Amino acid sequence: MDMWIATLIISVLNGYFVYSILSFQLIFEEGFKDITHIVVFLINQFGVYGPFIAAIFTLIVFNRKKDLNGLFRQMVKLRVDLK
Repeated sequence: MDMWIATLIISVLNGYFVYSILSFQLIFEEGFKDITHIVVFLINQFGVYGPFIAAIFTLIVFNRKKDLNGLFRQMVKLRVDLK
């Protein structure tokens, strides 16, 4: 099971709001309920964004900028199938 799915289950069972990187305003307004809520949040963020961060780190370490630029070009490439 992915880490982020497990953290969502823990959050629902404990009544935690699942914050995301995009909801920083809610974090400051509502805050965290307890230390477990903070740990669940951090694990969730690593579970969601970890593979992407690992891919970038691997490209930087083994292939330098050439493949990293290629990765970002592929991410923004728009493919439209006109019929």
